[in-house]
Amino acid sequence: MGFRVAKMMQRLGITEEQFESFMTDIYNRCQRLEVSPDQIENYLKEIIKLSKIVFPSEIPNYLQTQKKGIENLQEKYENLQQEISTSNIQKTIIDSKLNSLIDKSNISHEAIAWYTNSKQELTNAKISINDISLFSQCLSVLKSQGYDVSIILMKFREFNNIDDLQDFQQTTADIHRANLEKLLSDEYHLHEQINTH
Repeated sequence: MGFRVAKMMQRLGITEEQFESFMTDIYNRCQRLEVSPDQIENYLKEIIKLSKIVFPSEIPNYLQTQKKGIENLQEKYENLQQEISTSNIQKTIIDSKLNSLIDKSNISHEAIAWYTNSKQELTNAKISINDISLFSQCLSVLKSQGYDVSIILMKFREFNNIDDLQDFQQTTADIHRANLEKLLSDEYHLHEQINTH
């Protein structure tokens, strides 16, 4: 065995003094690092496996690159966790707003249903929606006079100037029309917001 070792050293161009110094240095370093022969074997196997992926001289750079990749992934993971947390908060806020919009929308639906039914009844009675203010005034007069036809006719004779009556009718109709358009606009925007959410 000694002869074979000596021949190997000779082929490698290593003298006996160099070999002893080399082995002593390795042994002392292993002792300081508390590295056993089994560990050396396992480390060498891992290096051999890694050398199939990258050249041994490039292993330090490869490990550094992998370390940076892991750090980047960790950073992305933390950012995603933060985004998920923020998204959950935003989802809670949006759900709350959506529920509020739904409640408001239900009220608007009731108002629209009332408007539609009222319009249908007026149409059935052959009364234009533009005459709603005048119709309302008529109902008010009828109610105040106890629905007495003669008194009602006498009250209508008091309107000597038909232009004043038309102006009053138009002004009242414009007010009610504006209120109705605002209600329809609110309903439309509420539907848009619900669809968006």
